[in-house]
Amino acid sequence: MSASAPAELRGLADAWLAGIGARDEARSAAIADWARRLDLVGARRGAGPDAPLLAVLLGPTGAGKSTLFNAALGRPLSAPGVVRPATRRPVAAGAAGDLAVLRGDPVLADEALAIEWVTLDALPAALAGHVLVDTPDFDSIEHENRRRAEALLRRADRIVLVLTPEKYGDRSIWEMVDRHLALGSFAGAVLNKAEGSGALADCSALLARRSLAPPLVVSRRPGTEDPASFDPGLRDALLALCTSGEARDAVRAARLSAAVAWERRLRDEAIAPFAAELDRGRSALRRGVEDLRRELPGRIRRELALELDGAVRREFERRFLEEIRRIDVLREPRRWLLAPFTAVRSWLGGHEDERAAVERTSLWLTDLFEQRFERFTLDLHERVRGLVEAAEQGAARAHPWPRFENPSRDASRALLVRAFERLEAEVARESDRIAEGLPTKARVGFYGSQVFFHALTLLAFVKTGGLLSLGEIATQGLLSPFLASLLGRFVSSSEAAQVESRLGECFAESMREALVPPLDALEAEVDASERSLPGEATLQALARAFDARGETRLARRAGT
Repeated sequence: MSASAPAELRGLADAWLAGIGARDEARSAAIADWARRLDLVGARRGAGPDAPLLAVLLGPTGAGKSTLFNAALGRPLSAPGVVRPATRRPVAAGAAGDLAVLRGDPVLADEALAIEWVTLDALPAALAGHVLVDTPDFDSIEHENRRRAEALLRRADRIVLVLTPEKYGDRSIWEMVDRHLALGSFAGAVLNKAEGSGALADCSALLARRSLAPPLVVSRRPGTEDPASFDPGLRDALLALCTSGEARDAVRAARLSAAVAWERRLRDEAIAPFAAELDRGRSALRRGVEDLRRELPGRIRRELALELDGAVRREFERRFLEEIRRIDVLREPRRWLLAPFTAVRSWLGGHEDERAAVERTSLWLTDLFEQRFERFTLDLHERVRGLVEAAEQGAARAHPWPRFENPSRDASRALLVRAFERLEAEVARESDRIAEGLPTKARVGFYGSQVFFHALTLLAFVKTGGLLSLGEIATQGLLSPFLASLLGRFVSSSEAAQVESRLGECFAESMREALVPPLDALEAEVDASERSLPGEATLQALARAFDARGETRLARRAGT
């Protein structure tokens, strides 16, 4: 990371890169490019008044960069190659003081560049205040060579493009030039090894389209790489391309201005939209979670409770129809009228084996509830997954969202057990209220029996099913006398409706608490994403500080 670029803004780029990883290669490449541009602006802002200008020879494999580098300096400092890339590490040559300044440059000090710094006691006069660099081939098959060449291309104050008749038309050359033309560093080109070639006009046209002058033509035959044999006039022309006649301050200011515009253009075109899209994706997730939370109580009542009511009603009706088919209404009208109550009694099993009957019925209800609850839970998880998948279509994919898998049957059952534990506690509290007026002996019997809770739960289902009212159940002898008397007290109480309402609310709340874990998990992940991957507001605040700091430095330089 560049020490000259604000750590916060550069850190934001690093956080995004770490978050995206390999999930979005195109976006990751854009952010990495932005990070490099930030480093370049930081390095140019930090350049002092004594900083030399960096002149770079850039070209494809076998173009003769090293030969021209040696010719310009008048001595063999970089080994030339013909086909294979001979220059794997950049070679930078200049005066000792100039090299010392550039070694502290945050871009050039990167150890990965592996620059070989060559101190020269005597330089051609034209190179005063300059450091000349021979670069690796930017079209090399070796990734590291390409990376080093491109880093030097961005940092260069002057770039001399070295071409040959065989390669000047390669698309990769001009794509590279076009990507960096806005930096204003391209000083011109050399058409090397051009003896007897007719490529000059075509090469000049390609340069002219980019507002660059025709190339300096160098006719060099293989085997004549000795710098001492290089034509003096061509050497002077080459040095003129590599150096600037302008004051160094003016060149540095122009390069800084171009680097700032280059960084801001990418920030505006790709980075700011990414930050905004990231916020939109997370906002959509948060809204989706809030909507599901809001909908959940209503869905519990409309879907879960009504499905259970319907199932209970159908079971009662089945038992009722079985009972009524056995009755001749003309001969036994009273029995026919009491058929609904007899159906309930047959379900409960009668007074003789009431506990066993209640247990059988409870098992049936538990199984029924587990099936409906599991289906409801799966549907909720599916909707949560849909929210995450929708977010991952945009920039929100930068956050590694968890995979919300469907809960196992055991996990679903565990959630249901916790929900009913809460419901049972609420029923117990209501039972205490009912038992307050009982004599001590009756109260002990009341608490000693586990039937009341099951019976009250069943009665709630019966009443919800709409077949019988609590009053009818209390007066028709469907329960044992003891439970019937308790129920009679309850039904005659003015609080019956309130108790029933509280139990209904408790049921809905216990179901809601059992179902919200995936919503809580997703909301926690949105919070984590906002902390680890800041969005548009953070980018704008850091960018404003970055820009303001640069404008202050420019003003100071203008004042001096």
